Amino acid sequence: MQTKRCSLLKVLTETATPIWGQDLPVLDEAPLPGGTYDVSVNPEGRDDDPWPLLVKACEGAFGVRIRRARRNTGVYVLAAPQGRPGGLRPARPGERSKAASTASGYSFEAWDMRELARFLAMNLSKTVVNETAIKGAYTFELKMDGSTQTELLAAVKELGLELKEAQRPVEVIVVQKAGSATSAASDAR
Repeated sequence: MQTKRCSLLKVLTETATPIWGQDLPVLDEAPLPGGTYDVSVNPEGRDDDPWPLLVKACEGAFGVRIRRARRNTGVYVLAAPQGRPGGLRPARPGERSKAASTASGYSFEAWDMRELARFLAMNLSKTVVNETAIKGAYTFELKMDGSTQTELLAAVKELGLELKEAQRPVEVIVVQKAGSATSAASDAR
């Protein structure tokens, strides 16, 4: 059995990502309890998906309803207005995917645009939707003096890509107060 001390929000996102193969933002329509919690998982003897067990435990303990849904929400859209930018060099065959922080920003080897979108989402604290249509893995750098969101946006632009704020339908984890009118109305959809 493993025990981990973390926030409820972190438990939900970290558990959902490996199960569904993607990072899903959490829309907390009912405020999640703050603080940290000891979360114990005992997967021994169980081959089934742990997500339903976690959801049931959280719903019972915190009086919330947790589900997966598709919502139109504010995102960044990653685009390549001029096609593949010159700053993206095709990765060599067999090259392993890796990223590193450097004195001049970040360097990426054998990364595809889906991985870049995930990295940007983590650093911008907002979902990033990849609409570049660029296929394959590439080696590139994001040159930055610091680590602010403004500098990151400028580095992406300097690479020849574009990040624009937009509305897109995305998969999310919705947390609502159990038995609320909003929760009941959402079930009808």
